[in-house]
Amino acid sequence: MDKLEEIVEEIISSVGSVGVCEDKFREYRVFEDNDYRVGAVDGSTSIVLDCASFIVYLIRVGYEIHGNSDIIERCWGPEIGIISANNVHEIYTREFNEKPDTDDLTLIVQRIRELREWMIARELIRELDEGDVLLLDGNLTPGIKKMESFVDDVVNNAIKAGVHLVGISKRSSINHGHVPIVPYIAYIGNKIMKNKLWYYPLGDYVETKNGKVYAVRYHPASSIGFRTDIIGDEPAEIFGKIARFSNHPGYLGYPYPLASIHNRVFIDSSTRQYWREKLSMRILEKKGENLVNILSFNFHDILDMGV
Repeated sequence: MDKLEEIVEEIISSVGSVGVCEDKFREYRVFEDNDYRVGAVDGSTSIVLDCASFIVYLIRVGYEIHGNSDIIERCWGPEIGIISANNVHEIYTREFNEKPDTDDLTLIVQRIRELREWMIARELIRELDEGDVLLLDGNLTPGIKKMESFVDDVVNNAIKAGVHLVGISKRSSINHGHVPIVPYIAYIGNKIMKNKLWYYPLGDYVETKNGKVYAVRYHPASSIGFRTDIIGDEPAEIFGKIARFSNHPGYLGYPYPLASIHNRVFIDSSTRQYWREKLSMRILEKKGENLVNILSFNFHDILDMGV
């Protein structure tokens, strides 16, 4: 047996070992009442300048609230900053009240963005009403342990306010052996529940501190299922409310409020280049040299041009 054949057999064997119980699939319907709103929070990061020992970064975060006919939106940034081996301890301690556990500067910037998103979620709960839904991009487990108490406060505030706090992951890392569980469950669910909305509990595959986890299809014509973390014991109602906002033809089966705020906060290449050129010109005016290109030189860029 050659190596490729071994890989094929391993993948097939892994799929065969996944015990998806068809009886656990539950059908739900689009929520009929429309007297509620759906809020969505997301953020984006981009590296403007990577000089190995320091990076200049952009962070943009924002939210939208979707109602029957109106959309309330607010976006912050982009916030520009610099983080280096010299100031990483100061910045990390200021943000998280502890010493950094990593020297990966890009990862630290991503953690700062995640914290900003949770801060917005905390404020947004105060603006939403009982029965409204608040969507976050990703699951409801914070990326670092130090944020757990902060996230716990957000969760408790949502429960007290009667706001459904929901995390939806565009891609899930839950697996069984080599098999990514969520897309495989979606494959099975779509076969046995054609043209229906369904959800499937994932408690057998993942443990989470906050709420319960499901695989969910949000539109009967979509083949995609999403990992969905919820706070509350009314999955059919919560998913039904989200499904009413998941029929945009460009993002069929994905909640449009999340798609919309993603597009609004996304930092594209032109924005990144604008800030790089602005930084370069400001340095050139003061120093008379193009330090941006000098300090960020990486021979990989030259090698990759020929590929």
